Amino acid sequence: MTHAPTLALPGPSPRTDQPPRAHTLARGAAAGLLALATLALPSCNILGPATYFVLGPDKVPAAFTLDKNKTAVVFVDDRANRIPSRASREMIGKTCEEALLEKRVVKDMIQSRSLQAVVARERFGKPMAIADVGRAVGADLVIYAWVDSFSMTADGQTYLPTASLRVKVIDCATTERLFPAPAATEAWHPLSISLPQQQGFVPSSNAEVAKAEQDLARWVGIALARLFFEHEAPRTSPRVEDDPTP
Repeated sequence: MTHAPTLALPGPSPRTDQPPRAHTLARGAAAGLLALATLALPSCNILGPATYFVLGPDKVPAAFTLDKNKTAVVFVDDRANRIPSRASREMIGKTCEEALLEKRVVKDMIQSRSLQAVVARERFGKPMAIADVGRAVGADLVIYAWVDSFSMTADGQTYLPTASLRVKVIDCATTERLFPAPAATEAWHPLSISLPQQQGFVPSSNAEVAKAEQDLARWVGIALARLFFEHEAPRTSPRVEDDPTP
């Protein structure tokens, strides 16, 4: 295995459209949402027994409902360079977009790769506000995902793909945070993905490592999309070889 464990080293901070203040890490990110069985649990609006009864035990409700009449864009912010390749980062956005469109969660989406030119302008300057980035590509809503970790191994030897993100939705016109709700205790929704350990297999060649990263990226994209539509609750952790379709 050629990749070292991903460490939470000091680096850039997630963007915010709010006045400067101390942001806290989502305290449940490390232990709250493990594997895809719990990927789409609501972060602030606790659903009671009535909702559980209607949906059934095998259904997970959307954590937030996007406005179908507004154009959205997925912004995967990896200024801390947690994701090893640009292709894997683009895979997250692309997979999320395709899932949202397939489920008709939104009527139209702007390709996340169109944000690259916008973000490139700020390379040597102050990071743009999320709403400004969205407006620059003509989006009404930004699904913003800050990457905290993206790793193929925890110890440099065991193949155990994991990723963690912090997610929110910003209205570009008002700069308001729609999700989590403005009154929510936490400013972010934690999202953690963990694929099961594969005994006896560790990606070694460049091709195997690239494929492993793409596999994880696809699952991250699906997990991100599932925050915004009702879906079946997986009974077990996903296998890397499974097809991560909505």
